[in-house]
Amino acid sequence: QQFGAAQSSPASHNSPQEDDLESLFECPVCSDSVVPPIIQCAHGHLVCSECIKMVAGKCPTCREPIGNIRNLALEKLANKVVFSCKFKPSGCYYRLPVDAKIVHQQSCMFRPVHCPFEIEECTWQGSVDQIKPHLLGSHQQVTVLEGNEVMLTAKCNSETSTDQWTWIQECFGHTFVIILRMTTMDEDAHYFCSVMQCFGSNGAASDFAYHLDYHGSGGVDSFEGIPIDMHDSMEIAMENSDCLEFEISADVLQCQGGIVSIKSTITHLL
Repeated sequence: QQFGAAQSSPASHNSPQEDDLESLFECPVCSDSVVPPIIQCAHGHLVCSECIKMVAGKCPTCREPIGNIRNLALEKLANKVVFSCKFKPSGCYYRLPVDAKIVHQQSCMFRPVHCPFEIEECTWQGSVDQIKPHLLGSHQQVTVLEGNEVMLTAKCNSETSTDQWTWIQECFGHTFVIILRMTTMDEDAHYFCSVMQCFGSNGAASDFAYHLDYHGSGGVDSFEGIPIDMHDSMEIAMENSDCLEFEISADVLQCQGGIVSIKSTITHLL
C-alpha cells in the first residue's frame, strides 16, 4: 500500500491501518496530528507545535524536559501518510497529505467561528451551533427576534463615547446577528453603523440579502447587501463602510428620547 497517494477529498471512514498510522502522530494535549518539524522528549513522547507553547518546556506525558530533539523517522513517514482534518470532531471528514492538511484547515468550513462582540474583546470561539447559546449566556444585552422583517430598537446614552447593541434575527431556518454601533464624534453628533452576519452552513450567507432602514429627521438612510459570512469579520466590514451608516445630532437624539429604531428585512435569494 502506498500511503499519501490519496487526493484532497472527504472520506467518512479510515481503514484500520490508516488509523494505526495516524495514531502515531497524535498530540497528547489537543489530539490533533503532530506535523513536521516533529519534536520529542528524551523518552520519545511527542507534542505538537501549538501545544508545546503551553506546556512550559515539559513533556505532558512524562514531565521530562522537551528540548530540540527531532524525530526524523516520523518526519519522513509523515510525508507518506494522509491525515484527518483537525476539525473532524466538528464534522469534517477530509483526509489529506500533511502539507495540504495545513492549508485546508485555514479555510475548513468546520473551523470555529468567533464571537461578534469584538468591541468587548470577547475571545470565545466555537462551533456554529454554539454561537446562539454563547451570545445569550455571556452577553445579556442580546435580543432575539423572529421573522424576516423586524424592528431593531436601541436606547442610547448620549454621554457614552462608544456603545453597541446586538440582536439575533431568526428566519428561513438560519440565525443572523445584527450589530449596531454608536461612536460619539463630538458633543454635537453621534455616528452609527450597523451590519449583519449569517451563521449557518458554509457559504449560506450568499443565499440571502438584507436591507436596513433608518428613518431620521433628514430622511431615510438605507443599506442593502449580502450578510457577512460566519467566518468573516464584522469589524472589518464596518471599517470598510460595508454597512448602514448614519449620523444623529445630539439635539435630535435627545428629542427622540435616546431611541434609535432600524427596520431589518432579510430576503431569501433562492
